[in-house]
Amino acid sequence: MGLFDGIKQAQATKSSSYIQPGQYLARIDKVKASESRNKIPNFIIEMTALHHIAAQDGSNGVGNKMTHIISRKQEDYFLPNIKGFLACAVNVHEDEITEEVCIEACGEDQPLEGRVVEVHAQTIITQQTESAFTKVSYMKSFSYSEVASLLTEAEIKRFYPDNLLDRLIKEESEE
Repeated sequence: MGLFDGIKQAQATKSSSYIQPGQYLARIDKVKASESRNKIPNFIIEMTALHHIAAQDGSNGVGNKMTHIISRKQEDYFLPNIKGFLACAVNVHEDEITEEVCIEACGEDQPLEGRVVEVHAQTIITQQTESAFTKVSYMKSFSYSEVASLLTEAEIKRFYPDNLLDRLIKEESEE
C-alpha cells in the first residue's frame, strides 16, 4: 500500500480558523452536522468574514474563513445556540425553528449558503474555573441590498465579482 493510496477519494481540507473576538459581516458558506473524533455531535457553521464592524486584536481578517462549532458537549447551550443562529440566518422568530428547519439547513441543498449575517464574538472568562471561551452571537440577517450598502466598493468587487451582488439584488427583488 502506497503512501498516497486513496488520495483521489479524499476531500481537501480548506483553511479556516475559529471565530476570534470581533464584530463581523459574514457570509455563510456551509452548515453541517457531524461528529467529533470522540463521537460528540456538532453543528458546524462555516463562514467568510466580509467586513469588520468592530475589529479587535486577533480578529479574523476580512476574507478569512471562520468556523463556529456548536458542540453537544456543552449540552445546556447546544440547542439554544443552534436555534439562535437559525432564527437569525432564516430571519424568523425563534418559535419557528423546528427539527425540520435544522435538518434542511444541514442538507445537501445548503439553503443558507450565501446569506450574510452579523456576528459578534467576545471572550468570556468563567467565574468558577477562570478559563476563557469565545461567545458567538448572531445578531441580524441582511438582504443583498443591505449588504451592498454596508460593504466597501473594494469588498464588493472582491466577494461579489462580475456584478454578482447586483444580480443577487435583482433576483431577491423578484421573489
